[in-house]
Amino acid sequence: MAQLNDFISQVKGEGLMHTNRFAITMALPRGVNAGGIDVRKVLLFCDSVTLPGVTISTTPAFTYGEAREMPYEKLFAPATFSFFVDNSMNVKKLFDVWQGSIIDPYTRQTNYYRNYTTDIQIDIFDVYSNARYRVTLHEAYCKDIAQVQMDYANKDLMKLPITIQYKYWTATDANAVVKHPDNRGFFERLFDDFFGDTFAIPDNYFNDFGGFQSSFQTYTPELGGLSLPGASFAA
Repeated sequence: MAQLNDFISQVKGEGLMHTNRFAITMALPRGVNAGGIDVRKVLLFCDSVTLPGVTISTTPAFTYGEAREMPYEKLFAPATFSFFVDNSMNVKKLFDVWQGSIIDPYTRQTNYYRNYTTDIQIDIFDVYSNARYRVTLHEAYCKDIAQVQMDYANKDLMKLPITIQYKYWTATDANAVVKHPDNRGFFERLFDDFFGDTFAIPDNYFNDFGGFQSSFQTYTPELGGLSLPGASFAA
């Protein structure tokens, strides 16, 4: 039987997670033209996020005696994000463009699903800035941009609530590499590998997140890759 002293010892030795230590990473969908907006800087303005839940739907099954609830599907709840809005309004502009890529605001034509979906990663860090847990939202897209109340009597900072819809989510260790089946054609893989906008994640993103954030604003592009002060990239 667990004792109070055991609990106190466990907390002192292992520690408890805090809800204010997280980071969001993603690459823009192929059909979204950000017009020079730096997606990584926009993600730094994210001040809150909900780790999505999941519900297993069940139905009564009668064989003999009492009924049993048998599962038959998973229901994934949408994920909600909140962003501070910068003076350039790039945070708002980015999500406006993303939604515009789903349904054209002028022609009302709907785009292809693969052109407006992407994977979003939510990394959770401990008090020592070590990445411990990662949730990946697969095939995600911007479903809802909430209204923002403007008020002369209110001097609060502008915040933008966003709702993200996705197909499903998976949870892994933050440093784990999960491979999914690659259903792209040969020329799609060739184009994405050479012209995609993804980049290697620096080591200190996982083992020194505070240092990563402080050096992020001063990054300098270099031929053949990206360099961050104090960061080393895996080949």
